[in-house]
Amino acid sequence: MINTVTERLNRIEEACHNDFGNISSEFTSIKASIEILQNDLAQRYAVVRRADFDQQSVSNEPETNGSGLGSSLDSASASTSSSSSSGSSNLSGIFDITGDIKIRFKEHFDRLMKARNYTFDEMCFSVAMDIRSLGGNIKISTVKTFYSGVGRSTVSTVNQINAWVNSFNNNNAE
Repeated sequence: MINTVTERLNRIEEACHNDFGNISSEFTSIKASIEILQNDLAQRYAVVRRADFDQQSVSNEPETNGSGLGSSLDSASASTSSSSSSGSSNLSGIFDITGDIKIRFKEHFDRLMKARNYTFDEMCFSVAMDIRSLGGNIKISTVKTFYSGVGRSTVSTVNQINAWVNSFNNNNAE
């Protein structure tokens, strides 16, 4: 009798353990889906913000920009913004905008690092502090990861980096 009860308890425990494993796997899958949706939403938001910024830049921009590369990147991203916000189901426009932000970030980062004679770590620290002064909150390691292009960036990271890059366009700093 005790053996029968023990066997039943063991089977119940095993069934509960298996159910917990299935629930845990399902939760992990749902969490991953939510993260993908959050990143997608953030990238779409960055596209909209970028389009708004491009419209403001065109109306506020002087005739001479000084840097042909910067203006051609802005023009390319403006056309990408308008084509990707036109209702196209192709997500490549979103990734083009994120890629454009990364390119512009690296250009500003590298130019400032050289002008200030900073090491890579010092420049990452400076970017993190600048973003904090703009009201953001980003870690130095996140700046390093974004610069290196390793892994996916969250919408928040892309937006904060974009705000940092745009602060130079708005202030014509350095």
